[in-house]
Amino acid sequence: MPKNKNIFSTRSESKEEKLSLRAALGFQLKTADEKNRSVEFQLSSEDPVEMFDFERGDFYPEVLLTSGMVLPSNNQVPLQDTHDRSTIKKTLGSVREIKTDSGVPVGRVFFARDQESQDAFGKVLDGHITDGSVGYKVLEATYVERGQSLVYGGRTWAGPVKLATQWQLKEFSLAPIGADVVKAMQTVIQAPVALLGQSILAAMNQVAQPHANVVVDGR
Repeated sequence: MPKNKNIFSTRSESKEEKLSLRAALGFQLKTADEKNRSVEFQLSSEDPVEMFDFERGDFYPEVLLTSGMVLPSNNQVPLQDTHDRSTIKKTLGSVREIKTDSGVPVGRVFFARDQESQDAFGKVLDGHITDGSVGYKVLEATYVERGQSLVYGGRTWAGPVKLATQWQLKEFSLAPIGADVVKAMQTVIQAPVALLGQSILAAMNQVAQPHANVVVDGR
């Protein structure tokens, strides 16, 4: 650990459940298995992504270190429709067989038997849905400040950057356009107080239409 403690700071996130979202990297259609309704997906990478930091209240380049990924005890996470966790009806299946392949997390996405889930699988196979994004919670992070650098995991990281040294994978979602969904979610985080009390989807709709009236949907 460097002697100059101002170079970086290490902390644990609060216990309050606040999921971060980021676009995933794409389905690998050559791995599709129609018999068991599944396909592999690269879940993340170690490339810095500008993310909202709940602790600092601002956006920060964030790196999800593959070595820091923490999985649930059952080694699977739910597959959701556009991060909607309000009902099990929006659960399309699950992501299992999560592993590290060439230094990045990869999981096999299994689709459920119901018609809506099968329709989603068909759209993936037909190439209509190509994007997804992960929902995760940072448990421990190290900040490298601007103008400083840190050697971690055999690599040199130049600031400013937030290294997520331990993060828990919570869910994976199909999305029409993964990066746009994440951008909308991040915008909601900074939305005005008038939006508080709405569901995330209603708030996203309000942000997308800034001149519309605020409508609370009661969920």
